[in-house]
Amino acid sequence: MIVDAKRHILARRPPKEGAGVVLADIALPEEASAVDPIPDDFGIPPEIHEPWMSSWERWLKSGAHNYRVVTLAYLRTG
Repeated sequence: MIVDAKRHILARRPPKEGAGVVLADIALPEEASAVDPIPDDFGIPPEIHEPWMSSWERWLKSGAHNYRVVTLAYLRTG
């Protein structure tokens, strides 16, 4: 899935289609803008396969920690 900064889905490949690639045209701003606050919901697609959902729930805590400590810190200093 490719999602823009406003959480609009630009392209997605449904799980029933199997492995593959999606492409989307994106517009990059000329100047960086402030990072919006992270919303409380992440927007997991309702049709996600159960094994993937179980993995998401199992790894959510460490993934969220990694996002806060590594990714978000990087985005704010970039």
